[in-house]
Amino acid sequence: MKPIRNRNYCLDCNRPKMLFETEKKALNFIKFNADEIMQDNGHAPVRAYYCEMCGGWHVTSRETFNKSHTLAQTVVSHYYQEKERKLSMIKEQKEKIEQNRVFFSHIENSMEKAENNAQNGNFQSAKDTCYYIVESLRANFANIIDEKRYKRLLERLSKCIDFCTSPIYWITETEHDIETASQYLKDGCLSNAEKAFRKAIRHLTKASEKEGYEEEKIVLLHRLEQVQDSIKAAIA
Repeated sequence: MKPIRNRNYCLDCNRPKMLFETEKKALNFIKFNADEIMQDNGHAPVRAYYCEMCGGWHVTSRETFNKSHTLAQTVVSHYYQEKERKLSMIKEQKEKIEQNRVFFSHIENSMEKAENNAQNGNFQSAKDTCYYIVESLRANFANIIDEKRYKRLLERLSKCIDFCTSPIYWITETEHDIETASQYLKDGCLSNAEKAFRKAIRHLTKASEKEGYEEEKIVLLHRLEQVQDSIKAAIA
């Protein structure tokens, strides 16, 4: 006799269906109930199939069944597609992070070279490197994901460019050289005083190549003339 208590609403078929724990139980149901069902309904179950949505076995009167169009198959297919999409996004993100790491490592090395060149007075080389960095950042802006690192680099760039275009460094160095030369003269070290004096001339020349701080340059020039007179007097 047809059972009435093992009905389960199947999302795959969108209607109630009998659910069996095993294929054997489903086939036994067909064996012992098919004739009676045929008499009552004009059709009867002819085979059993496993339902992924219900996690058990159903029976059906259809002799063939295209499982590729079931809701379960659609859900499973969508799940794996979504999983593949997320894995692809994670992989792409990791690749982007690695590309950023390599890019910033290269740019920061260039920044360090620019700063060293600026400190050593190679201003043109430093500026050329800074402009190269600016163009590289502009070209890769859309792919930059480390904003903090990017901002720190911009700050270093700004300072380096300002330093390269300002004479203050060489003015400071000149002042130090003049003080050193004056101290050597007081100590009677004429040879060292002359070396410090020549060094001061070189540094003031560097400062004169840049615009700004004109009054400071004039003051330093007068101080250098005084040191020169003191050296001449010491030699005489």
